Amino acid sequence: ESLRYSVQRLQGFLESLELEIGELWDKYNRVKRDVLNKIAKKLMYYCFFYEVWTITIGYNKGWQSDTVKLKKVTRDLFVSLPFNQMFKRIQEEALYFGITVDYTPEGYTSKCSYIDDESIGKKRDGEYAGLRRFT
Repeated sequence: ESLRYSVQRLQGFLESLELEIGELWDKYNRVKRDVLNKIAKKLMYYCFFYEVWTITIGYNKGWQSDTVKLKKVTRDLFVSLPFNQMFKRIQEEALYFGITVDYTPEGYTSKCSYIDDESIGKKRDGEYAGLRRFT
C-alpha cells in the first residue's frame, strides 16, 4: 500500500517536472525569437538609414561545429547560438526593406577591405588591397 502511494507520488512529481521543463523551453523559444527579431529589425533600420542596399554574410558549412580550439564552456555557448535562424530572419526582414542578402565563403570576406573598394573573392597570390591598420 505505501509502495503504491510512493510510486503514484513519484509519477505525479515527474509529470509536474515535465510540465515545468516544457514551460521553460517555451519561454526560451519566445525569448530567442524576440531577440532574433530585434537584431534583424535594428540591422535593417541601420542599413536603411545609411543607405546600405546589400548585406554580405560570410558563412562556411560546419564552421560552428569545427570550433575545436575554444575552451569547452566557450565552445558550448558558441555552438548553441542559433546563427542559421538569425540569418534566415535577416533575410526575411531584408526582403521587406528591399535589401539584398548575399552569402559567400567566409574565408574571402575577412581579408577584403570595403574602405579600399575591394570586391569580395579569392585574389591571386593572396594580395588584398586593405592595409590592415589597427587604430
